[in-house]
Amino acid sequence: MPSAIGLRFYQISIRQKGSSQPLEFESDELATPVQKFIAEYVKKNSSAIQSKELERSWYFDIQESDKLKNCRGYVHYGTFGFESNFVDSRTKARNYRRKITDVEEIPLYFEFWSPPSETFGFVGFQSFQGRSCINLVMSGLKEAFENENQGSRLYTKRYFQPMQRPAFLEKHRSNAFA
Repeated sequence: MPSAIGLRFYQISIRQKGSSQPLEFESDELATPVQKFIAEYVKKNSSAIQSKELERSWYFDIQESDKLKNCRGYVHYGTFGFESNFVDSRTKARNYRRKITDVEEIPLYFEFWSPPSETFGFVGFQSFQGRSCINLVMSGLKEAFENENQGSRLYTKRYFQPMQRPAFLEKHRSNAFA
């Protein structure tokens, strides 16, 4: 199978529990504005987090964070918990014996972006050969956000055709996700 690289895009919104109306990301009803919370979450999770039951490890490597509500970099994501041999594909000679504690780590690009004074933001994640850190990262973000902002809920909606720019973005011309 050839190396398949993809990008997955999600819209993020916040609502008060029981309400269908989205909150602005800088709403006074939130303990921490969404953009600030995300930046702190990314920074806080910049050292390896291991899930022994899932045999997965991940952490953020921030490349850029700016005043335009952008945060981008890499999520170093990997699997551990099994032994294997790394062999030369031509000679079949064993180059390395992988230990149970070794992590096969793949750097996957991420970007959080939100336009100013809006009720939504976006996150994009790279995937590689069907491997993705999205569930681990986003479930952790959702849980942490909702713990800090009691009564608020973080929602995500996947965009299946990321190359089509949603009409509501046209007023926020940007290179983000272009």
